[in-house]
Amino acid sequence: MALSYRKGLEQIGIERSTTVSYREFYVRPRSLRQTIAAMQPPESFELIYEINPDQDWTVEINGVGLLDGQWLFTSNDAKMLYAFDAGTALTDENIKWQLDFDKSDDSKQHIGQFEVFEDLIYVSRMSNTQAGNNVMVFKKRTFELAATVNEHGVPLWASWRGLASDAPTKVVALDLVDNIQLSTAVSPRDGRVAQVQFQCNVPWESVFLTCYGDSEVSELFAYSRSNGNQIAGRAVRLQTPIFEDWVQGAAFSPEGYLLISTSKSNKDDPRSADQGDFQYIYVVCPLNGYLFQTIPVSVESGFWHGQEVEGCCWAPATTPDGRAVEFHVIMNTKEGGIYMKSYARTKMYGQVRQA
Repeated sequence: MALSYRKGLEQIGIERSTTVSYREFYVRPRSLRQTIAAMQPPESFELIYEINPDQDWTVEINGVGLLDGQWLFTSNDAKMLYAFDAGTALTDENIKWQLDFDKSDDSKQHIGQFEVFEDLIYVSRMSNTQAGNNVMVFKKRTFELAATVNEHGVPLWASWRGLASDAPTKVVALDLVDNIQLSTAVSPRDGRVAQVQFQCNVPWESVFLTCYGDSEVSELFAYSRSNGNQIAGRAVRLQTPIFEDWVQGAAFSPEGYLLISTSKSNKDDPRSADQGDFQYIYVVCPLNGYLFQTIPVSVESGFWHGQEVEGCCWAPATTPDGRAVEFHVIMNTKEGGIYMKSYARTKMYGQVRQA
């Protein structure tokens, strides 16, 4: 069933009789069709699949993404980006390649959420130096190593890397193509000035969204992708602010609604008594900040004692038993392992998704 623009306004809490141009929203789709799509939330998400690897590499994992058939993970503990072929077990021996983030200039940097966007990898880096926070942008490159041999007839690339002479010659490199320094953000709502952290790119504009790094988030600020400056007055103002939860990551769905992963459970949730604590994914319309729903993520204990929800991504994939999944979130455990939880939309506006 097609949704009209006026009906869509009702879906995001605006009276049908109100005159609102789609070019006046917080983020601005390129067309009316895109605008209407962003007004249509799924009616429910279902946890389809989860895995719980506990390996050397899984300590303090803060982000997840999918690129060229490989799952990527950022580790703040090791300051690394790890890659695994999709469909393989997430074990130490199956790491396909890895990137060691440069730590020479700032030993106290924090590697956080990252996003795969238009074949580039955007990594949030928080710094304790006066330079402030930034976004590192990488491009994946696969190339063939030269077949030059030494005086013993052994390929030079093999001796350099300690590989057997019959090892495959394809190598993955990540080129740093941009390093976007983020200016401090001035809140359009209350004038507050503070450092911000990258969360995700906006698919319709050359901007990305950031927010303050604390437990009170009422705005996601629009920043220029080209120079890292805040776009004055532009922010997704959340109609239901996120209090007592830390924003850890965000991702757009193909339709255009925004999913925000947060950590620290809400102790006042009435379901906590029966099912344990929860941390939450907020599903928001980025056009006007309207909260569609929250997805509770069950944890064994609260933020301070046990598990912590981290970054997220939208990446259509198939589970080992053949089920379709779309949205993924990482959760750290106090033992040094992770949970990777994968969700699918069970019902979308006007239709039921077939299992």
